[in-house]
Amino acid sequence: MLVWDFFRAFRVFRGPGILFPLTENKSLRLLHAMTNIERLYIATLSLLIVHQIDAAYWKEWELFLLPGGIQLFDILNLAIIPFLVYGFRTVISKETSGRRWSLITGGLGILTLLIHTGFYIAGNDRFTLPVSALIVVACGLSGIAQVALTLKRG
Repeated sequence: MLVWDFFRAFRVFRGPGILFPLTENKSLRLLHAMTNIERLYIATLSLLIVHQIDAAYWKEWELFLLPGGIQLFDILNLAIIPFLVYGFRTVISKETSGRRWSLITGGLGILTLLIHTGFYIAGNDRFTLPVSALIVVACGLSGIAQVALTLKRG
């Protein structure tokens, strides 16, 4: 009975095998209202951020010979990520600069894959754990899809 009361407390939407509570903020409706470019932007940006979290584990700053270690690495991320989040704002508000921001973010996803592929070919053993490698590849694939769709949409 307690479980039923829980589900009655929320309006429940039955998706493909998954239950989604519909809260008052209508987040599920917003997700369905998003365009494919907006979804790809979120996917690419999320993957890039997760990659940067993973990069802290692998001490990526050593690969790029950055002085300052984790300190400079954190400062660079604090400087870059807000701009990419701002770029998402321009995409969802359909500003003319949104296309450029979508290309930049997609390009960063592609660049992440290319750089790490180069490190791997050069014999570097970082980012070789399955999830780390999957994140890098997903960054590139999401970036390719985002750039392609952005260019197609004009």
